[in-house]
Amino acid sequence: QAVAAASTEGLFAVRVFGDSMEPMYQAGDIVVLSPTETPRDGDDCLVRLDAAENFATTFKRIYFLTIPQTAHDMDAASGADQAADKHAAGAAAPQATHVRLEPLNPRHVTRTVALAQITGLYRAVWKISAIHNHHTDAATETGTPPGVATANHVAGEAADNSADDPGRFLEQD
Repeated sequence: QAVAAASTEGLFAVRVFGDSMEPMYQAGDIVVLSPTETPRDGDDCLVRLDAAENFATTFKRIYFLTIPQTAHDMDAASGADQAADKHAAGAAAPQATHVRLEPLNPRHVTRTVALAQITGLYRAVWKISAIHNHHTDAATETGTPPGVATANHVAGEAADNSADDPGRFLEQD
């Protein structure tokens, strides 16, 4: 299947580190991400957090949430059925305030972060998996392919927040 030229603009890749997205993504897999495709509920995304989180990055399945912040918002939320009816009739959906970061591996915890804490959200568009067999672990013996960023950012270390390479670091918790 041919890929339209416009859909490849700005794509970048990261190597999966950790097991929070197993069984779909294994350590060593390469995930190609798009900075131009709009993430939707249920998409697997690279999420870059803000300075308060040391610009950490994580790869998770995301869901947008609207969490009431004031008593007025909570009253409005109690009319959720009315809002759903309006949305079904073509009215604008409530603006998301948070994102749920959900690992696929049940041994890891789901986390919710304020949308304001997210400095980058990049939708996964392709996965490149290493071929594993009982004789060779191709992911560790072949090294990093040219042009592919490695995932070597460690929790607690300052990450380089360079705008030219938003996917340089990938960390799974």
